[in-house]
Amino acid sequence: MIGYAMLGTNQYDKALAFYDTVLAPVGGKRMMDFGVSTVFGTEKGGAMLGVGNPYNKEPATWGNGTMIALQMPSQEKV
Repeated sequence: MIGYAMLGTNQYDKALAFYDTVLAPVGGKRMMDFGVSTVFGTEKGGAMLGVGNPYNKEPATWGNGTMIALQMPSQEKV
């Protein structure tokens, strides 16, 4: 099971450019692109960072568009 943090944004293209720049020095890059959200990670695996437009199409705020998924060893443990 994957672990990630999802951050909502109102400026998707600017957010992608920002995280491309910030995460590159530590090996982070775009791993999955869904058109309205993108997940960054590393080749080594581990926790990931998602950036995207909120699912409900409302503006991103400190709570809307934010999601945390804790890494678990299996679905049964959830």
